[in-house]
Amino acid sequence: MQTIKKLESEEMNSDNQFIMIVQKVKNNMVEQWNRVVNSYKESWQRNFQLFQKVDGISLWKINFQLNRLAVKGISKEVLEKGKIILSLPSKQMSGATSDFQKAYIERTIDELEGFENLRLSQFYNYKPVYVEKKGFAEVSRWIEIEITEL
Repeated sequence: MQTIKKLESEEMNSDNQFIMIVQKVKNNMVEQWNRVVNSYKESWQRNFQLFQKVDGISLWKINFQLNRLAVKGISKEVLEKGKIILSLPSKQMSGATSDFQKAYIERTIDELEGFENLRLSQFYNYKPVYVEKKGFAEVSRWIEIEITEL
């Protein structure tokens, strides 16, 4: 009788071990799946951000120009001037942009992938500055990227 109970308890232990192993494998697979889903979400959000506009400025175009600068490199003349100028579409409103909006535009451009590529390919410090000039019926604007040595 005791041998039967002993055998039953050993079977229960082996069944419990098997169940525990299956649960661990299941948990690992769920964790891996969640990581994959989160990485796709982050990638999608990053790409979605590129197609947005901030105050009428297409982030995709700015990112494209910055990536092109990173690949082609910066000429000696531009380095001597100490700044890169990226033109932006004019605004038809007569009012200037608020300081808060300017800071938001500068921060958003600074966070673009193209800006990071520029930093990695050309070893300088870069700081974007949003500039506006009020004209007769429109506001012309551009981004000046200040270049300094590391």
